[in-house]
Amino acid sequence: MSRWDQQALQSYIDNVAEESQHLEYKAADALGKSDGKKAEITKDVSAMANADGGIIIYGIKEYKDPSKRHLPERLDGVDRTLFPKEWLNQVIDSIEPRISGITINSVNLSTGSNHAAYVVEIPKSTTAHQARDMRYYRRYNFECLQMHDHEIRDVMSRMVVTPEVDVQFGYEPIETRYDIHVYSLRVIIANKGRKVVNHTKLVFTFPDLNLLKQRHMVIPNRDVEGALQFDPIPPAYLVKKPDEPYYSIEYRSSGVLFPDDQEDISRLVNCRYWVNNAIRRVMEESTLCWRLCADDMPPKNGKTPCSQIHCF
Repeated sequence: MSRWDQQALQSYIDNVAEESQHLEYKAADALGKSDGKKAEITKDVSAMANADGGIIIYGIKEYKDPSKRHLPERLDGVDRTLFPKEWLNQVIDSIEPRISGITINSVNLSTGSNHAAYVVEIPKSTTAHQARDMRYYRRYNFECLQMHDHEIRDVMSRMVVTPEVDVQFGYEPIETRYDIHVYSLRVIIANKGRKVVNHTKLVFTFPDLNLLKQRHMVIPNRDVEGALQFDPIPPAYLVKKPDEPYYSIEYRSSGVLFPDDQEDISRLVNCRYWVNNAIRRVMEESTLCWRLCADDMPPKNGKTPCSQIHCF
């Protein structure tokens, strides 16, 4: 059952719902069989699709008073015998290429014999659409403006699906005592997009807790003589330059990652670290810096505070 009826349309008027980028009112005389009227219909509908989608209501008249511009005044029924729903659909179908997913709802009105309103629900398109005048338009707030070349290219690129891969860092408690906690680093690569990913590469840094412990004169503790242990398994590799305060870990995927799937590479990274109160203070000043690449996805760069990889 359609949600559109005369009461629903009257509520726009009663609530003084102003036009917006996603809503436009058109009086009955907006429909006409001249080439100019038909071109205007295709201009308005294509502009809405080229923007963000929305609703055009043919059958609500706006105020003429400039101070009430873009506000609905009253119902203004369309004569369905002159302009049936099928006629409007045919005009809209002259847009190139055709807009998939448009719905035209016919609403009976009590304003006169054979009166109706047409509520045209327009989805956001996946490509750019051309009106009957061979031009491209886009809706901006209350206006339909001709699109520039870069805007047309931007809209057309909507159909291009690019990978959307992300990385999450966490921890797995190994041992917990009052004065010391032992953790295993968790690293998860997730495919959050709609495209299969064949190749991923992750590079991230991890602070050299042993070196930082010495530099910050952390009181030695026989339980934390090695505050950090790395033993990566290929395809994960460890790089450490002398005196640098961090390790660099590189991982290259060896399998396909499907949409909504994730890969836990914690076992391959194989990182264990010890945290006591002194090391915790050192970690609060450190971050994991990472760079993630995947097929055609633009490289992602980010930082994860080390405070998020322990709960000491």
